[in-house]
Amino acid sequence: MADRRNVTDDEQYVEIWGDRVSLRDLVVALAVCAAATVVAVVAGRALGSSEFFWGLGGAVAGFGLAVLLVRPKRDVQIVADDAGADDAHDEPGASTGPAA
Repeated sequence: MADRRNVTDDEQYVEIWGDRVSLRDLVVALAVCAAATVVAVVAGRALGSSEFFWGLGGAVAGFGLAVLLVRPKRDVQIVADDAGADDAHDEPGASTGPAA
């Protein structure tokens, strides 16, 4: 599942697949998905229908519950590059080199 796993200084986040995640939130999400899948498989078995499709539906329902329970903590900010904007405002005939 995880190809890299680095524990940070505060022991709160781990790095999995190049992204840092909260270990507590990861465990909660996995537990919710597993519990929903098991409940759905047991229900499918009790009803005598396909356990595979019940389990698949339980996994999807568990994912939905995990999305509601665990909120993203990432704050994305888009910052404009001002260095390129300065070059675009120069006058066409202006030169910064030596005068001829």
